[in-house]
Amino acid sequence: LCRLLNERLRDPIYHITPAFLRNVWHSYSAEFVAYLREFCILLSGNPQLSFNVGREKHLGQVIQVLGRPFPLQQIYRMIPHFSDKFAKGSWTEVLEITDHSATLRRGFNEKTCQQYGAYRKRCAELICQAFKGSLIATPEKIHHLPPAMVQDRTCIANGDEWCEWEVTWASKRESTRRLW
Repeated sequence: LCRLLNERLRDPIYHITPAFLRNVWHSYSAEFVAYLREFCILLSGNPQLSFNVGREKHLGQVIQVLGRPFPLQQIYRMIPHFSDKFAKGSWTEVLEITDHSATLRRGFNEKTCQQYGAYRKRCAELICQAFKGSLIATPEKIHHLPPAMVQDRTCIANGDEWCEWEVTWASKRESTRRLW
C-alpha cells in the first residue's frame, strides 16, 4: 500500500510509512484518501471497503459517547457542522428532517472538483459509499437501535451535481416492538 501511494507522490518529503498511516492523529487531503481507499479496494478485493470504513470507523467512541444524549434527528441535523470540520473540500446540507427521517445533500466545492479532475465520479463514489455507511451506522452506534436505511436520490458518480439521500430510522419504541 505504501509503495503504491509513494509511487504517486512526486515529492519524497511526502512519502509515507506503515507507521505513519496507522497513526490516528494524522489527517489527509481528500485526494490522498481517494487514492488510499482505491488502493485498499484493489489490494483487498473488497468493493464494499469504503462503505465498511464509513460504517465501522467514522463514528468513533468519542463521537458515540458525545452523541448519546441527543435524539437522532438532532444528530442528523448536525451533520453539516461535523462535515465542515472533518470533510474539507465538500459541503453538506439538511433539506428536511422529521422524527424518523432526514434528507441530506452533499457536494464538492470548486477547488475539490478541480483537484479530482477526470477522477471526480470515482472519488465521489468512494466518498458517497463511506458517507452512506456512517449514515446507516448512526442509530446503531449511538443509540443501539437498528441501522438506518438510506435511499439514494442523486449521486455525483452518476453525473448529478450532488449526492442526495433520504435516511430513515426507527425510534426506540418501534425498535422494542420489533423484538416482540
